[in-house]
Amino acid sequence: MVAVLPVALVGFFFFGDSISGIFVVFVVRLSIYKGETFMKGFLKSKLVLSLAALVMIAAAVAIPLTGSIGHSHAAPAHNKLVIFLQGITTELNSKQISDKVKKGHILGLGMVPGTVVKALGNPEIREYSYFGSQPFDAKAANESGQPAPYNCADTITNPLTFDISQLTQQIFNTLGSNPTTPTDIYLVGHSLGGVVAYGFLAALVANLPPTSQIASLPSGAHLKAVITLDSPIGGVPGGVFSAQSKFSNAVLGANCPGVNGQPFSAPDELVNIYNSASFHTPKNGEIDPQGADATILSLLGINRPPNEELSLLALQQGTAVLTIGNTHDLLWNPPACADFFNGFSDFESTQWVEDQGDGSAVYGRSFDGKITSCNVTSFNKDKIAAAVTSSHFEVTTNSAVQTGITNFLTPLLGDTPSPLAINPDQTTDPQHA
Repeated sequence: MVAVLPVALVGFFFFGDSISGIFVVFVVRLSIYKGETFMKGFLKSKLVLSLAALVMIAAAVAIPLTGSIGHSHAAPAHNKLVIFLQGITTELNSKQISDKVKKGHILGLGMVPGTVVKALGNPEIREYSYFGSQPFDAKAANESGQPAPYNCADTITNPLTFDISQLTQQIFNTLGSNPTTPTDIYLVGHSLGGVVAYGFLAALVANLPPTSQIASLPSGAHLKAVITLDSPIGGVPGGVFSAQSKFSNAVLGANCPGVNGQPFSAPDELVNIYNSASFHTPKNGEIDPQGADATILSLLGINRPPNEELSLLALQQGTAVLTIGNTHDLLWNPPACADFFNGFSDFESTQWVEDQGDGSAVYGRSFDGKITSCNVTSFNKDKIAAAVTSSHFEVTTNSAVQTGITNFLTPLLGDTPSPLAINPDQTTDPQHA
């Protein structure tokens, strides 16, 4: 858990953006890792609170930002790069890249790209590709890192570790190894794209051995935020998306006929992520979402730490996390689609890390989408695919989601993503109420 002290009580604190010894002072809240009670009795005194705030403000003002008492300089302006990641069964062809993507249009994520671009003030943007990107070219910046075409089968047959390494390469291809200006990076992924984005975060903060390292950043670049949208960061149960599954045949097969007969690498790895939750026991009898207890590092044969702790490690390194999920997404609740899928379970909680409370910068937030079913009494692939796809993409156009993302990104990164609610699959700590 992260205990959150109100802004007025804390005053100033240094948030981990340090470039060449320069620290930027923000007015933010103070987060205590894993929620230990912090001087509770001491903080009850209004007088002491006021004095503490004044002392902290004075100390912050007195400390020179460059490490020199006699000189103080403003931090250099940062560039911003946002990479948007589509999900499973999507595709990107050459015509879409030339006619849309290279002209600044992001495909497959509905209203979300416009929301993010507006909130961040016109950042540089890229569409992710499951099949590579254009190399860095200092003389043709707009071409650098542009996505290569991919087909829907690539999203299913690629190992997820390959997808994460492709994201790493796309960042380097966009910025170069040594960008001249510090760059803040934001990752926004829908469905499997969110798994790739969160996998990148996990590999970046987990201090992996060199042989397992699949994520890194160019010099001067910093991962500022990861936003996942209806993404199974906690994996999926075995059998749901196997090549033999009737549900998988209706959803994946209908949307990507070319995958028939090919290996289901990504869905199989999602099963490994799901099973990794058995290695983590929540503390103090808490109930955590599946997305918090599982670890995406199981892709590398590592079963700890769980995603919840990875989010907190990321926060310590200055990265905010927002996981958003639709409580009525049929993709994660096959029985709600039709009675003949009752053999599967509802695993909607795969979409969320544990929410650490308002103002914490680590969120597992939900919205209640339209209540739908596949409206079939017998197996009808097309009707099932249409209903599931509609519920799964509602997150990209829902107005509450757009407002929540805006509030998370601005005016201070990591602010409460209201009006989105704390997910329904965790024990709500009283301090978060």
